[in-house]
Amino acid sequence: MDDFVCDKLKEWGLAELIKTFRDEDIDSEVLYDLKDGDIDKLIPKMGPRLKFKKRLNQLKAQQKEEVAHEMTEVLPSTSDTGKRRRDPRCESSKETPAVKRQRETNSSAETEARIFNDVKNKMGKILAILNNQNDTNLNTFLKTKIRNLETEKKELVGVFGKTGAGKTSLINAVIEEKELLPSGNTKACTSVMIKVEANRHNEIYEAVVEFISPEEWEDEMGSLLRTIEKGDQEMDNNDDDDDNDDYHEAVDKLSALYDEEWKERSCEQLMEPKCFKEISEFLRSEQKTLTFIS
Repeated sequence: MDDFVCDKLKEWGLAELIKTFRDEDIDSEVLYDLKDGDIDKLIPKMGPRLKFKKRLNQLKAQQKEEVAHEMTEVLPSTSDTGKRRRDPRCESSKETPAVKRQRETNSSAETEARIFNDVKNKMGKILAILNNQNDTNLNTFLKTKIRNLETEKKELVGVFGKTGAGKTSLINAVIEEKELLPSGNTKACTSVMIKVEANRHNEIYEAVVEFISPEEWEDEMGSLLRTIEKGDQEMDNNDDDDDNDDYHEAVDKLSALYDEEWKERSCEQLMEPKCFKEISEFLRSEQKTLTFIS
């Protein structure tokens, strides 16, 4: 039980129920969810039970009034005639000097920012009130909309293709950073999934590397070695490996991590900790962050 419930019981002259509510873990959230059946079990005596139900209904009605009041304050202001005020930016600016128009534009932007912050503050108060009420469909809808005010909308674009097809070069060209992601003509430079996000806050380039677990890499490496073994057999039969993309990708992945040593060692030997001394984060299942300031 929290202080809110304790104070309300004292305020309502029902302090004798504090122990019962504490034993049943009735906090402010549960308080608003109590149904008649719950209250009947919680308070067996009729007098205190009727008094509690009356006070609880009054509290719920008060909270609804506060929500309605807060919602009214959030609505856009109107003139005395009931019509929306005309946005000054919609007025003709032909006779307005450029300097004055610039000042008006800056002032308008500041006004919009202030209004937006006021709305967020108001909606934050409404959210706090909704958290103390029954979780109805309306409450759920409003809570979701309010939380989305703080969420930056993003668009996710996926780029897929064969190894060496130019996916990395395309991304570099789109974001106008020629050397941000490694690319080359002789072999694949990127053999894992990469996610690129815009940084609107500073000039720092930051790469966050998420490693798979050692167990997952051991399974992956076993699959790569089997692919290479199968490719070697096909080459012995056909003397042509140019079209075997899976084979080349497997070779590139293992060579990128182990250089040429993977050809001379078993899978168990390649999983030894000494093979990962330069990326110890992998063994600890931690992220590794690389930072560069342009």
